[in-house]
Amino acid sequence: MAGHHSMPEIVIHRDTDDDWKRITLVDDYGGKISLSVEQLRSLATEVLSDTFGLITGL
Repeated sequence: MAGHHSMPEIVIHRDTDDDWKRITLVDDYGGKISLSVEQLRSLATEVLSDTFGLITGL
């Protein structure tokens, strides 16, 4: 397991070959998830929807 970091990070990659921008979210243990701008928009739409509170098992 990676060492604990004091603060989560958001990293914006502007010059990638597969997408103009990718957003990488880094948790406080160094785990990463990278999303395209469109994926980030879809995630935000889902989180803000009325049905998001009905999702269990996360």
